[in-house]
Amino acid sequence: MVLLFGVVIFLAAALLFAVQPMAAKTFLPLLGGGPSVWTTSMLFFQALLLCGYLYAHLLSTRLRPGAQAIVHALVLTAALALAGVFGGRPASVSIERPELALLWLLAVTVGPVFFAVSSAGPLLQSWFGRIGHGRSRDPYFLYSASNAGSFVGLLAYPLVIEPSLALPAQRWAWLAGFGVFALLAVVCGLRAASAPGGPEPADGPTHGPGADGPPAHEPRRERWRWGVLAFIPSSLLLGVTTLISTDVAAFPLLWVVPLAIYLASLVLGFGRLSGRLDERLRLPAACAIAGTVALLAASQYGLRPPAPLTIALHLSAQAVISTWLHARLARARPAVARLTEYYIVIAVGGAVGGLVHALLAPRLFPIPLEYHLTLIGAGLMLPWGVWGRRDVPDGVRRRRVALLLVPLVAGGLAFVPDTLQTDRADSTVPVVGVLGLGAVLTLAVARDGLVFGLAAGLQVAVAVRMTLLADGVIYLERTFYGTHSVVEEVLDGHLYRELMHGTTTHGAQLISESEAFRKTPLMYYHRDGPVGELLTSVRERGGPLRIAVLGLGTGALASYGQADDDMVFYEIDDAVIRIARDMGLFTYLADSDASIRVVRGDARVELAAQPQDERYDLIVVDAFSSDSIPVHLMTSQAAGLYASRLRPGGIVAMHVSNRILDLDPVAANALNAAGLVSLIREDVVDLDEGVRTGRTTSIWVAGTAERALVTRLAQDGWLPVAPYATQPTWTDDFSDVVGVMRW
Repeated sequence: MVLLFGVVIFLAAALLFAVQPMAAKTFLPLLGGGPSVWTTSMLFFQALLLCGYLYAHLLSTRLRPGAQAIVHALVLTAALALAGVFGGRPASVSIERPELALLWLLAVTVGPVFFAVSSAGPLLQSWFGRIGHGRSRDPYFLYSASNAGSFVGLLAYPLVIEPSLALPAQRWAWLAGFGVFALLAVVCGLRAASAPGGPEPADGPTHGPGADGPPAHEPRRERWRWGVLAFIPSSLLLGVTTLISTDVAAFPLLWVVPLAIYLASLVLGFGRLSGRLDERLRLPAACAIAGTVALLAASQYGLRPPAPLTIALHLSAQAVISTWLHARLARARPAVARLTEYYIVIAVGGAVGGLVHALLAPRLFPIPLEYHLTLIGAGLMLPWGVWGRRDVPDGVRRRRVALLLVPLVAGGLAFVPDTLQTDRADSTVPVVGVLGLGAVLTLAVARDGLVFGLAAGLQVAVAVRMTLLADGVIYLERTFYGTHSVVEEVLDGHLYRELMHGTTTHGAQLISESEAFRKTPLMYYHRDGPVGELLTSVRERGGPLRIAVLGLGTGALASYGQADDDMVFYEIDDAVIRIARDMGLFTYLADSDASIRVVRGDARVELAAQPQDERYDLIVVDAFSSDSIPVHLMTSQAAGLYASRLRPGGIVAMHVSNRILDLDPVAANALNAAGLVSLIREDVVDLDEGVRTGRTTSIWVAGTAERALVTRLAQDGWLPVAPYATQPTWTDDFSDVVGVMRW
């Protein structure tokens, strides 16, 4: 019986966590390919998991075992019957409310089968508690089987399923696994219904072994505690995922790693060592909170370690903090009679974490502060025993405090250089913040249990620095697709205005009374750079040009437009369109001599929707989400679409500059697969020249079927490249971002 129930729970969990990245990847191309697609998908799955747990609770508490088995068999059958809608993605979706559009797509595709599987954990544990087995009094050990299945299913997707199967085959394989699960689940239900009767659930212990939770007569306080201990790891998971997905790329493996860490923390936290982990991870968790806070503070001043190291630090902190909190959650588990209630509250905590990150935070905070606030919440857990027993000598306790202060002081000192160098009247605010942190440090040394106050104070200072005192920020807006800011900066005596998305600059303009100066394209669109060379080569044929640009940014490419030229910009984010059209921010679009049209929507989807005879002399692919180009714009299918929309002698240019990923082979292979000759141009600009000219280093990969154009570009330093044999060609069903990471 242990083997049967364990296998069914393991299989259910594996199915649940394999389908999540599969579904999110299916709809990723429809909504710009950004990390918010995964965050919103997580909200959907967490909410549906809560519904599954509620269903399991009602089923196990309101019906007899025989009726439970019958009802659940009907639910599983209905879900399998509705699986016909679990198919491919539609051609397009409404982007007016992308969160709601994605939630609806998930509901009508994977919703029924996910709901049917989601109830398996608590329901089968409840059934196991009734069969009279020797371990029925405490069936929580089966939760480890559930978490192990989740872990295996999650890692199996990017490592085995995604590289081996196309999306349609993945769906059919998943449905086959669902059929096996449904059959075994019904067998378990019938076994529980036919049991002669085992110990009543109420006979079990009030709490788990060594539990440190509140007395059983305080259920309300107990529920709040369960919910908070479940909420913080869930929120931490989504905060870390958003952070690393924004700065690298939105693809399943970067979603899977933080989620795998989250699941591993559940496995460890609910294992046999939960009591020891609670005791031994308190101080490491405090250090992880302090170190992450300091890292976030320092990053606002450009003090960033190499990207892989930064990612590793955040993931390590997530692992330590989540394992510690889940161990505390496991120690607070109630008797078997309240098993389903316990899991419902845990699911509520997880769902609230998803709700905060997917729907509330983008509307409440102009910048992603939810990760910072989650760390404050984790810090609030520290006073409940971070310093160990009360009989610890004061000297030992103070040395422990000093250990925590090192990274926190380092983070606080990050404010000092900026404060000393600014002449703004409101610069006293960060000064007061630093002094306040010093006061909290003193209190923390004198009295234990106040480290969370230090973390909170530093976070407030970071928030103030980011939102109110950021030098030169004249515009700030956050949408489903990320955070946009417009910053003014003086370089070499000239005033420049830059558009930032997340941590990356996506365009700049020289602010001047002279229209000629304003129309000068800067950065990677500079006339002396690769784009200028491409436009010069294409114009040599004479006549007006038709140009398509995937990604609007500041609209700098419009400065190349001449009379009778026709330029179409494709942009999914309405905020970017407003910024580019606002003449108080940027004037490239308004100053252009060409006919300008802006099409809102996912660039690839909207380009494919244009009439077949709508063709272009030049297609520029420069759509980014912070530093990451959406994966679905670099596949062989995407390159095939670009090639089909070129005029004879036309060219595709893909901007592949990236701090973390080496995207040259990806773009070259995709263009070669589309039947084009690919060329690469790396334009290296040193710092002095960049300040003097406004030009920045950039890497471009171009593709054309015109041999004469290949020869012409080769004279400008463009190098034809053959397909990269060491890098597989990316498709809509396959991508290998880890293989192109600059470790």
